[in-house]
Amino acid sequence: PRKSSFEDINNDGFQDLILRFDTQSLQLKATATIVVLTGRLNDNTLIKGSDSVKIIQSVNKQSVFSKISDFFAGVYYSLLNIFEVI
Repeated sequence: PRKSSFEDINNDGFQDLILRFDTQSLQLKATATIVVLTGRLNDNTLIKGSDSVKIIQSVNKQSVFSKISDFFAGVYYSLLNIFEVI
């Protein structure tokens, strides 16, 4: 997991282990409906959990570089328009 924390998610008075993963690294198939997590605690206790998932594929995937380039291009053209008005 990228991050972990303890929170009482379901308000039952017990702290729940929350694990956050980089979902891209899981390499789930578009048809996946269940994800299973297996692991071992610090005391060597084995754990296993599962939950249902719905894979939503992004139609418009842009790289971070592309998003930053688009942003700065927009700023550049906005500045051009401002200076043309003055």
